[in-house]
Amino acid sequence: MLSIIRKNRALFNKINFYLALIFAFCLPLYKDFLPYIIWLWSISWVLEGDFKNKFSNFNNKNILLLLLIFYIFHIVGLLYSKNLEVGFFDIQVKFSIFLFPILLCGSNYLYKKNYNKIFFSFIFGNIAASLICIGSASFRSISIVDNFFVFNSSFGWSNYFTYANLSIFQHPSYFAMYLAFATAILFYLFDYENKFSIIRYKIFYITTVFLFFVMIFLLSSRAGIISEFFVLFGSLFIYTIKYKKILNSSLFFIFLCFLFFFVLNNNVRVKKLENELLHTNHIAFFDSSKNSNKNIKFSNKQNTTKDSVSVNKIDSENPNKIKTEDKRNIRLQIWDVTYELIKEHFFTGAGAGDIKDELIACYEKENINEAKIKYFNVHNQFLETFLGQGLIGLIMLVLIILIPFYFSFRNRNYLLFFFILLISINFVFESMLNTISGVLFFAFFYSMLVFIEGDKKNLSNMDSSL
Repeated sequence: MLSIIRKNRALFNKINFYLALIFAFCLPLYKDFLPYIIWLWSISWVLEGDFKNKFSNFNNKNILLLLLIFYIFHIVGLLYSKNLEVGFFDIQVKFSIFLFPILLCGSNYLYKKNYNKIFFSFIFGNIAASLICIGSASFRSISIVDNFFVFNSSFGWSNYFTYANLSIFQHPSYFAMYLAFATAILFYLFDYENKFSIIRYKIFYITTVFLFFVMIFLLSSRAGIISEFFVLFGSLFIYTIKYKKILNSSLFFIFLCFLFFFVLNNNVRVKKLENELLHTNHIAFFDSSKNSNKNIKFSNKQNTTKDSVSVNKIDSENPNKIKTEDKRNIRLQIWDVTYELIKEHFFTGAGAGDIKDELIACYEKENINEAKIKYFNVHNQFLETFLGQGLIGLIMLVLIILIPFYFSFRNRNYLLFFFILLISINFVFESMLNTISGVLFFAFFYSMLVFIEGDKKNLSNMDSSL
C-alpha cells in the first residue's frame, strides 16, 4: 500500500491541488456541494503521505496552535452546555477552523508554485455566480402578456434584482463579502502580474470590478457596501503611494467619492439604516440606562430550549404588561440583551449549545418579536464568541485577527490586510462563524494567506516574533 502511494504521490499531489481549485470556484456557488469536496480533499491529503515533511514544514506554528485551541475551546464548552444537540451542530459547522489550517499548512509544492491560480478560481466562481444570479432575475422578470414579451422586475413591494431575491446561492451579506474580497484579489493580481500595459487584461480587470460593484450595490448588504469602498479607497491609496501617479489617483478619487454619495442616496437599505440612526434618540451598542431600570435577571440555570419557547405566545393574563416593541435597529436591540447575558457568563461563556436558548428567552422577555420569530443569533461575531466562550474565547478571537493584521503591515502584504479588514467589518455585522458560508470562507482564505503566502514570500517569521 505504501509503495503504491509513493509511486503515485505526484498524482495525489495534483488531485489535492485541483480539489482546492474546485473548492475555491464552488465557494460562491454550491455550498451544499462543498462538504463532499472537503472530504475528498482531506482524503487526498492523507494519501499524499510524506507526513514527516508535512509536519516539519509547518509555518507560523503559534497561529496554527491558536486556531486549534480556539476550536477545542468550543468543544470544552459542551461540558457545561445543556442543549448538546445544538452544541454538537455548532462544533460540526466550525470544524473547518480546525481542518483547513492543517490541510494548507501541510500543502504540497503545487500550492506554492500555482498560488495565484486559487485566487483566479475564486474570482471566476464569483463571476459565474453573479452572471447566474442576474440571468435568473432577468428570466423571472420576463412574462408574456397578449403575445408580447414584457419585462417587469417588480413584484409586490420587492424586486427580483435586489437583496435575497437576487442572491440565489448565498445570503446577500456573505455573497457581498465574497465579491468585496474578490475585488481586492483583482487589484492584487493586476499589480502582481504587472499587466498594466496589456489592453485585454485591463478590460478584464475593469469589467470584472465593475460587475462586482454593481452586484454589491444590488445585493444591498450594508456591510458589503462598506467593505467594497474600503477596498476601493485602500487600493487607490496603495496605488498612489507605489506608483506616484497623482493625477490619475486624484481623478479616480473624485470618481469614487461620486460613487459613494450615489450609493448613499440611491440604495434603499442604506437609506433605511440612515433613517433609523437619525431617528434613534441614542445611538449606542449597549443602552445601559435602559437596561438598568429593568431589573431583569436571566438565570443560566434556566433550562430553556428552542422547542419550549413559544414565539407567538401572548401573556393573556397580564396583557397590560406587554412592552411596546422597541423601534430601534434590530441589531442594537439584540446587542443590548446580549450585553446583559455576557455579564452573567463573563469568564466561561454560556457554552456552544445554550447561546440560542438564552437569547430566545431574552427576546421573549424584551418583546423583540422579529428576533424571536426568526430565531436570530447575535449578528456580531465578537459578541457571539464573548457570550458563548467568555472572555478567554474573545481574547483568542481578537488575537486571531490582530496578529495577521500586524504582520500584513510589517510585510506589506496588502491582500492579507484587506482580508483581515473585511473579516473584521463583517464580524461586527454578522455571526460569521455560525454559518457554513462564513466559516468556510474565513478558514480557507485565512489559512491560505497566513500560512502559504508567508511561506511563498519567505517574509513571515512569526514564530520568532511571537
